[in-house]
Formats: sequence, structure tokens, C-alpha cells
Amino acid sequence: MDQSTLPLSGYFQRLARLVLILVCLLLPFLPAQSQASMERADTAFWEQIKAVSDGFTEYADKNGVFPAFNQFGGQMLPVVMKALDGNLANPYFKERQELVRQIRLEERMMHDVDFRYMMDKTLDDERIDYYRVNPPADWKGIPGTIVGVGNSKGDVIAFFGIGADGKPLADTTEHEIQVRFAVVHLNQKH
Repeated sequence: MDQSTLPLSGYFQRLARLVLILVCLLLPFLPAQSQASMERADTAFWEQIKAVSDGFTEYADKNGVFPAFNQFGGQMLPVVMKALDGNLANPYFKERQELVRQIRLEERMMHDVDFRYMMDKTLDDERIDYYRVNPPADWKGIPGTIVGVGNSKGDVIAFFGIGADGKPLADTTEHEIQVRFAVVHLNQKH
């Protein structure tokens, strides 16, 4: 072995050890940054959900009914688009690589928020309160999806969002609350 290469290889070994020590020292702080980033995304997403809820309230107050929905979105999608007022960016999109790693998200993350609507024929205030604590197991999806749940009478829609973990966005202030809803009642102020 040539003597001139020994100091250089020793340098790289010391550098590798230093990098390893730094990574070990900084590693505990990385999840906190990621957690703070997810909390900011949750807050931004909740603001989008409330904007959609407010848009539906405005539409219902003006027209006396909720907008119609069909397989192509019907009248709902323009209401959603108007309510979001150009703020269509999915707050979780920037975090998608971390989310894919954490929850093994196999579905493609949308750059913009997505909107889904479903029917629960028995939806009323009591059922909404039940869902807050006991959401159906199939309420899962791509983070950044706003979901509207309406009833067959057409007098209430509850909005929730699919959060970073692929499940309904929870209320972080109330530990027993598993789903955070923005509820709109037709012709009633709640």
C-alpha cells in the first residue's frame, strides 16, 4: 500500500464518523419538523373545508336548495371551485414523499384538492355526532380530499377531509373526536 493514500482514507473514515454522529444527533429533530409541517397542512386544509362549507351555505341561502350532484359533479363542483377562490393547492402535496413513506400511500397524490360526495340516507345531527367519534372504516382516501356527505331529504351536508394519514381529519383539541366536520343545514342557522 502506498503511504500517500493512508492519510486520505483516514480522513474519509473520520469524515464518515462525523457525518454519522451528526445524523444521530439531528435525527430526533427531523420528525418534529415533519410534524409541524403536517400540522400546518392540516390547518390549511381545514380552512379549505370551511370555505367549501361556507360556499354551500351561501348557495343554499340564495337558492333554497343545495347544489345538485351527479357522476360529473353537477352543480356542486362549480360551488366548490368558487368557494376555494383559486386556493386549490393540496396542502399535503409538498409532504407526499414523507406520507408515502409513513403510511405507504399507494394511490397517486393529487396536486389540487379533490372533492367527493356521498349519500347517507339517515344523516342527521345525531348521526353526525356519532360519526365524529365512530367514523365508518371505509372513510379513507388520498390526503387532501374534501368529502361531502348528504342525506336523502337534502337538508344537511357534513363536510370532512381526508388528512395526512389517509383517514378523516381529526379534531386535535378533542381527543375523542375522530372526525372534524363542517356542517351545513338547509334553511337553518347552526
